[in-house]
Amino acid sequence: MVSALFSHRLFAPSLVLGIFGLSLSSTHGPVYEEMRKAGIPVVTGFSGIADALPPAKDFSYSAGVVFEVSGEVAGAILPRIGKPGAMVVGMTIDSVGGRALLRHNKPTAEALGFKWDEVIFPVRTVDFVPYAQAAIAKKPDIVVGHYGAEQNLGVIPALRRQGYTGPYVVAVYGVSEHVIREAMKRGGSEEGIYQFNRYATIYDEVPAVKDVKAAAEKFKTGRPFSTMHIQGWVLGKVVAQALEQCGWPCSREKLNGVLASIQVDTQGLTGGPIKFSPGDHYGTTYWRLSKWNTGKQAFEPVGDWVQQTKPKYLQK
Repeated sequence: MVSALFSHRLFAPSLVLGIFGLSLSSTHGPVYEEMRKAGIPVVTGFSGIADALPPAKDFSYSAGVVFEVSGEVAGAILPRIGKPGAMVVGMTIDSVGGRALLRHNKPTAEALGFKWDEVIFPVRTVDFVPYAQAAIAKKPDIVVGHYGAEQNLGVIPALRRQGYTGPYVVAVYGVSEHVIREAMKRGGSEEGIYQFNRYATIYDEVPAVKDVKAAAEKFKTGRPFSTMHIQGWVLGKVVAQALEQCGWPCSREKLNGVLASIQVDTQGLTGGPIKFSPGDHYGTTYWRLSKWNTGKQAFEPVGDWVQQTKPKYLQK
């Protein structure tokens, strides 16, 4: 059994070969730890934690977004938006992942000559106006938002209504294109909205995106087609190839060995292959900045994919 579900009623450790998926990064540590004890490989798909980074812990993999890496990418792309000397304000929620993002975004931005400040707000915030005001008080030239869909729906309109008209960067952590469009609508402006993502968007003209869209329509997923479907499809490709290489019968140990050296061609759904090695269970990742084109009503790439390896500022 390859499990994508994890509950005390459905989870039977003796039957499980591997776990693929999981939810928020805050859940990963305990799952990784317990599955290492049982010898069950885990591959996260939505987000990930530093366990997968070199030197990787055994049985712990990620095909998603490791925040330490994403934070540094958020700094690396800044020259495509503004010039050195510009003030960048990073915004995030008060969580382990959020603080890790800012902790890595800050030194990368400063190393490129940008000024830095930040605003952190509670996870369960519902009124984003005070935090938008706090960000604007820092006189930002660029604002980067490190959080999920719910927060972007609150922060983008709050910033625009409080008078901030500059660039706003959506870090895609569970944020669909439709959420961003709704946030722009609520804010009354479609100008100056960027996003950066590890995966292709629905606007990419590659055959694999059309394949994912066709599958979403065929199986009636119930949600508008988005980059979230693409992200899930990429994880599915990792699962399918790992099981095919493992063969039948497949043991946990054999599956773990396959994953430790797997290379998956995503056919354009990412900027390069998903590739793990024995000491690195995340591998080189590829990220791309896009800007909303109001005339075309689509996100368009700003430059090529950015290649990112182990974070420079990683603290174990």
